[in-house]
Amino acid sequence: MTSDDRSLILTELHPFGVIELSLNRPEALNALSVDFVRALRLAVDGARDIGPAVLVVTSRCGRAFSVGADLKERAKMSADDLLACRADFVAAYRSLLELPFPVVCGLHGFAVGGGLEPALTCDLIVADETAVVGLPEVTIGLIPGGGVATPRQANRLGCLRGPRPDRSTGRSRRSPEARNRRSPRSGRKGPPDVA
Repeated sequence: MTSDDRSLILTELHPFGVIELSLNRPEALNALSVDFVRALRLAVDGARDIGPAVLVVTSRCGRAFSVGADLKERAKMSADDLLACRADFVAAYRSLLELPFPVVCGLHGFAVGGGLEPALTCDLIVADETAVVGLPEVTIGLIPGGGVATPRQANRLGCLRGPRPDRSTGRSRRSPEARNRRSPRSGRKGPPDVA
């Protein structure tokens, strides 16, 4: 790990016990490298030590929350290297999942493939109208490698709550499109009426 790994994830303390962790690799659209997920885990561990009322995970990249795996880095890895680094990804995601306080994700832009997984580890996802979520790996017969996306997708990205990728086709969805999908349970379109 390089000495400036912490700058990949910026930590900001806000009033009322709020800590914000910002993904900060805009030149690569927050592509998830091994150093990046290690820095995320360190930042999450630091937040746990402070014990905020809530943790908010955001992105400093205007176009994306995260575009997933750093394919340039992965192209240089052997099969053994890929297997070995999976533990770093799982540890980073698990560190978010196991926090004893609420974790909120502020989602905008692209959150695809492995880049959607950190969001899915959060307790609540708030997506703006630019959000595009997807799991394109399913188009070539793969499931997300971090192990968090598939089991948590329905709870975190229900069709009444915003964008939701199609797990069977890998098709990405934008926020407005997802809001107009029919709920498989109710047959209604869009968010439920509030009394």
